[in-house]
Amino acid sequence: AELCAAMVSSGLTEQLLSASIFAGPAVAGPPLVSFLKGLLQPELSPGLEPAWARASALAVVAVGEARKVARELAGLWNSQSRRLWQFLAEVPLSLSGNAPTSFLGDCCDLAFMIPVPGEHLEELTSHLLASRSHDPGLLAGLCLLAANSGLRPDGRSSLEASLGGLDVESREAVAARWSSRKGPVHIGNLWMWADAIVTMRPPPPDESPPLPPVPAEPPPQPEAPEHARRRPRGQVLGSILDKA
Repeated sequence: AELCAAMVSSGLTEQLLSASIFAGPAVAGPPLVSFLKGLLQPELSPGLEPAWARASALAVVAVGEARKVARELAGLWNSQSRRLWQFLAEVPLSLSGNAPTSFLGDCCDLAFMIPVPGEHLEELTSHLLASRSHDPGLLAGLCLLAANSGLRPDGRSSLEASLGGLDVESREAVAARWSSRKGPVHIGNLWMWADAIVTMRPPPPDESPPLPPVPAEPPPQPEAPEHARRRPRGQVLGSILDKA
């Protein structure tokens, strides 16, 4: 909380973001999102705080102060959220799809405090889905990211296209990942994504119609004897005259 308050008082948010952009998304992107999540402590949001936060009057006061400075810092970052998320959306692409496993989870937590603008959410989603479009764990995380950003299904996103391609078993696996979520989430928005998964029609089974049977070759006909294939000259001449 003290470090959060120091950043609020110093106003160094723009300098930090500019330095991160200069370093590049592959180098500075994952550390930046992890650092901001740690400063803002979204897990202390009302209704999510751990048991120790209510263990004593001193703890209650400390949590209240932490929330206050976190809201102030989030306000500073929200004023430049487009620039921030545009930078973070480039992380998966800059790492050839191999972003750290913690990156998406950190983004979900950060979006709870600094929502992702719609166009940058689509960019980040498409980059993450480029090589794992049917991974239930990844899709579950992207639904959480969209929910925490206040974005609901509209039938046009790449996330919905990937969800619509899942079979029933994979959709259940997505929902199971949500139940194990420990970080903050806007439940009302997540319910919208749950409803969308239920109502999406699963893809038809991949069953091509059977090919028609290949006709059997007719058995070879025995050749006629040499004398039977030749017609006497009289018969040949007679046939020619008849046609004339």
